[in-house]
Amino acid sequence: MTSHPDLIRDYTNSIVERMSRRCQYPIGEPRTPGFRWCGRVLREGERIYCQEHRRLCSAGRPLRGVSAP
Repeated sequence: MTSHPDLIRDYTNSIVERMSRRCQYPIGEPRTPGFRWCGRVLREGERIYCQEHRRLCSAGRPLRGVSAP
């Protein structure tokens, strides 16, 4: 039988793994009921934020590795 600490570790690892492949852009105000993360699956080359949120964060500055339209 799996011990309680092992279950917690497995659950935590699962969440970390899942979130590491998803956009971490915060939506809403932390500590409020509606707060969440974007959660879009990241595409090749995207690290923390999806392309849309990366553009939003760098408004007015050119993005490295993304060619202008």
